[in-house]
Amino acid sequence: MYGCKTDLPRTLVSKTAKEVHAFGSAHSEKLSLVLRSIDDISEDLHNCRIDVKSVTESLSDAKRLAILDWISSSVDPSRNYNRALKDREKGTGKWFLESSEYSDWVNTPGFLWLLGIRK
Repeated sequence: MYGCKTDLPRTLVSKTAKEVHAFGSAHSEKLSLVLRSIDDISEDLHNCRIDVKSVTESLSDAKRLAILDWISSSVDPSRNYNRALKDREKGTGKWFLESSEYSDWVNTPGFLWLLGIRK
């Protein structure tokens, strides 16, 4: 990096050390202003990164909570029971409850799988 003059502005390359020093002194206020501006922009970018991360985490939390709510509602038997009870027709399933198969199952409990047709 040292001795690589292509990194320097063309106006500075041809100047002597004295001229460069004079240039720096004459423009030191402007250079300081530029450096302060760069620091301010850097701080703003840092704050933006923090804000974006916070928003992203909030969205992730909201999405996670929505998924948990969906899972909870799909396995909460009381919701399904109450909805089915509301939609139930009087006498529905009476034939099954009076069947010998059901009576046998009640007397010797085991696994019972029922599948109904939804409206």
